Amino acid sequence: MVEDGETAFEAAKREVFEELGMGSRRTLQMMKEHEIQPPPQQRGKAVSGQGEDDGSVPSHEPDWHYFGVYRTAANRGGGMSHLYLLNNAIPLLPDGGTSSFRPVGDGEEQKILYMTVEETKHALKQAEFKEIKWAATISFALLQLQDPTS
Repeated sequence: MVEDGETAFEAAKREVFEELGMGSRRTLQMMKEHEIQPPPQQRGKAVSGQGEDDGSVPSHEPDWHYFGVYRTAANRGGGMSHLYLLNNAIPLLPDGGTSSFRPVGDGEEQKILYMTVEETKHALKQAEFKEIKWAATISFALLQLQDPTS
């Protein structure tokens, strides 16, 4: 969820940080440069101050890919979803990216599931991802990983 005063890209970085303890190499570099070791009550501090209003990714963040903004629940005037991929994600917090990690944000705990590309494709074909936003984002990510130049 994009919070007041935050761009979609900042929200994506914050959500990955809070819910998975992960981020990009650039974010880790910025944290080290500014000596930021954010405790849970300083949500998003390590990843703020970047992004455009259109959701695009700044050029100095090469590990992030923006797939665009899409309307959800269009027939009911639903909100918009900005879809991203973070390649080469690295832990920014202790236990980040592991099943031992405990979220530092608003308690939106995520279950980390490790799948091969083939397992992911199979799961897509079997409709195992029950949220269309998830299925769409994963499909875009698979296409990006297949052809990183696009």
